[in-house]
Amino acid sequence: MIAVIADDLTGAAEIAGIALGYGLTVSMQMGPGDDCPQADLIIVSTDARSMPLEDALRITEASLRWLKSLHPRFIFKKTDSLLRGHVREELFLQMELSGLQGVLLIPANPSLGRTIIEGQYLVHGVPLADTSFARDPEFPAKRSDVKEILSAAGAVSVGLEQDIPSTGIKIGNVGSASEMDAWAGRWTGDQIPAGGGD
Repeated sequence: MIAVIADDLTGAAEIAGIALGYGLTVSMQMGPGDDCPQADLIIVSTDARSMPLEDALRITEASLRWLKSLHPRFIFKKTDSLLRGHVREELFLQMELSGLQGVLLIPANPSLGRTIIEGQYLVHGVPLADTSFARDPEFPAKRSDVKEILSAAGAVSVGLEQDIPSTGIKIGNVGSASEMDAWAGRWTGDQIPAGGGD
């Protein structure tokens, strides 16, 4: 069984749709559950993205603890593709609770024209901070550099051809669907897998 924690319902539903397309059985929960669902993929939507940080971390922690109690092969952290929300804080919490020291974060969605080139987030080739997302009412995109968006100590932008550091948050450069597939092959079990739907 694989587990997914998503910070909003649309992200959870997106992953559910992908899983169903691969013939997996899916159980989707709104927050932590009380039992052990019988499914190939268990998804928890925390709705934490729109919450104040303290509340977001509380529901995220409860959801992660419940998912861990089910002993999944791994827990994928579904993030917003544009890194809106409390991404950094939720990833740090997941690292703490899992005992893992690193995260491989691939938030880009090339199928939607959302790419990361040399650490810069682009939407259809336009820097993120120069798009309409700069006027997002909750999380306005003021920067295009992914390390600056995350503001995370130790976060690095890496390309497929580079060695991946064993610790910290590694944000992969992705310009195409084939590069997304290649990144999936670079994930190892000593890192938290995280990112967008692609």
